[in-house]
Amino acid sequence: MIIKEKQVRWACKRGMLELDLLLNNFVNHVYKSLTKIQKQHFYNLLQLEDQELFNALYNNKKLAIIKLQEIIQLIKQSSYKYDK
Repeated sequence: MIIKEKQVRWACKRGMLELDLLLNNFVNHVYKSLTKIQKQHFYNLLQLEDQELFNALYNNKKLAIIKLQEIIQLIKQSSYKYDK
């Protein structure tokens, strides 16, 4: 399945400002450098409910799917680099 960047940007619009900022920062600075598989995993991550995604990103709650956990780590790493 081919996912367009426009779809990803739309899926990054969340009900929580913290998620909006973090996810959009990731898309703006890192998304284009991801592999096709990583992009798919990121899109799958965006299908989570806001609270579950927030807990994974901010409260270090582990996700059952390892590939999604890898994307969580990339998002966290990029937030330190690009949050300025």
